[in-house]
Amino acid sequence: MTKITLFYDRVRWEEKQLHDRASQKGIQLDFLDVRELLYPIPREGRAMGTVLQRCVSHSRGIRAARYFEAEGTKVINSSKTSELCSDKFATGLRLQEAGIPHPKTIMTLSIESALKAAERLGYPVVMKPLSGSWGREVAVLSDERSLKSYLELKEGSESPEDHVYYLQEFVRNPGRDIRSVCVGGEIVACIYRYAPEGEWRSNVALGGIAKPCHLDAADRELVIRGAEVVGGEVVGVDSMESPHGLVIHEVNSNVEFRGAAGGTGVDIAGKILDYAVGRSTK
Repeated sequence: MTKITLFYDRVRWEEKQLHDRASQKGIQLDFLDVRELLYPIPREGRAMGTVLQRCVSHSRGIRAARYFEAEGTKVINSSKTSELCSDKFATGLRLQEAGIPHPKTIMTLSIESALKAAERLGYPVVMKPLSGSWGREVAVLSDERSLKSYLELKEGSESPEDHVYYLQEFVRNPGRDIRSVCVGGEIVACIYRYAPEGEWRSNVALGGIAKPCHLDAADRELVIRGAEVVGGEVVGVDSMESPHGLVIHEVNSNVEFRGAAGGTGVDIAGKILDYAVGRSTK
C-alpha cells in the first residue's frame, strides 16, 4: 500500500476530504500534527513516504517541510514554493520576471512613501498584508484621508511586517475573480467567485458564491504558467478579468478547495491524492 503523510496544524474541510478519499482509494494517509514533533539536529531518520504539506501556518509548514526535505523526503508543496507564495511581494516579482500579467503594485517602507505610491497608482488603492489569506486585513482605500487613517493604525503595531506597506491598483473587474486549482501542471477545477452583497471581497470563506468557470486556451496557459513559475505542484491560482485581459494576483501553496469542489463537482481531493501517489513512485 502506498504511504502518504499529511502535515497539518488544523484539520479543515479539505483535510477531512483527503482522509475520506484516501480510505476509499486504499491509500495509507497518515496525519501528523507538526506541532507535536521534535526536530533534532543531527536529524533522526523517519519514514514518511511522500508528504502533503497542509499547515495553515506558513511558518510551521515551511520549517517542517524544510526539515524533512533535508533528509530526502518528497514534500508537496516544497518549502521553497511555500516560502515564495507566503510573500505576496516575492510572488509578484516572480510573476513579473516571467512576463505574467500582475496588478500594478508598489511596496514601501514608510507612511510618507506609501502616500506617494498611492498617488502614483491612483485611487482607489488596495492595501494587503504581505502574508495572509481569507481576505484578512485587505482594504480598499478611496482617498488620501482614508489611506492616512489606515496607515496610522498599522504604524501603531509592534510587528515589523505591519510597517511594510503593500499597495496595489484596484482592478475594475466584473464583480468576480477566478480561482483555478492546479494539480501537477493541470487545471483540475476552475470557478468564478462572486462577492456576497455588501462585500467587495469574493473569498468563499467570507461568503463568496462559486460558479463554474471555463477559461479559453490562452488564459488556461497563463494560469498554468503562474503555477509553474513558483514551482507549485498543488496550488490555487487567483486571477481577475481586467479591462486589458486576465491578471494573476496571487498563488496559494496551501489551497483551500471546498468552494471549487462544490462549484464544479470535481473530486479535487482524489486528484491530489492520485498525484501524490504518482510522485511517490518517481
